[in-house]
Amino acid sequence: MSRERGCLALFFGRMGIQLGVLSLALLTMYGFAWWRVDTLWRGSGAQVTSVIRCGYQWFASQDSVFGAEWVNLQPSSALRSKELIDGDLPNWAEPTAPIEPVERLRIGALAVGWPVPWVAWKFETSSPTDLFPPFAEIDDQDTSLPNACEVLRGVRPGPAPQWDFLPAGIFVTILPLTMIYSFALRFGMRRWRASFSGKHGQQHLNQEC
Repeated sequence: MSRERGCLALFFGRMGIQLGVLSLALLTMYGFAWWRVDTLWRGSGAQVTSVIRCGYQWFASQDSVFGAEWVNLQPSSALRSKELIDGDLPNWAEPTAPIEPVERLRIGALAVGWPVPWVAWKFETSSPTDLFPPFAEIDDQDTSLPNACEVLRGVRPGPAPQWDFLPAGIFVTILPLTMIYSFALRFGMRRWRASFSGKHGQQHLNQEC
């Protein structure tokens, strides 16, 4: 019975450590995302190109800095074929088939994470009163990334964002984080045990003397 209790204690002890390491990794990711959204003040300068998706040719403006990426889409002309696909977009910024009419439609997408994004927000509007997202064809400055972060923080007006976690990005990020924290924890425990054993041995020698 005591052996079974010992095995259970060891199992739950290890599981508790693993859950603690996982929680620390998730808190690190949350802290990074909060820091990036809270401190971003300018982009690196957006580049405007064009892509073909969902039977439309779109203006596509893209910008990125450390830990954040921005994609802005605006349909420019309808095509006869809805099967054509051209131009590169990240998965989190791929548009769905737009609802007619598409005049004034703008779709902005912000993704945060490093080394790859793990969370993304989409801002979509056709309202002429919304100043954000801007029209992609003129979105060639370095302001849309910080503006998107300000909309998230509620200090700038804009359409309500739709957010989504990116499983591949979460896996790619959380795996090395848990390995690093596990190694650091084991190293710290070994140092603590060595220090404790040394102090205990010294106390034992002092008592013998």
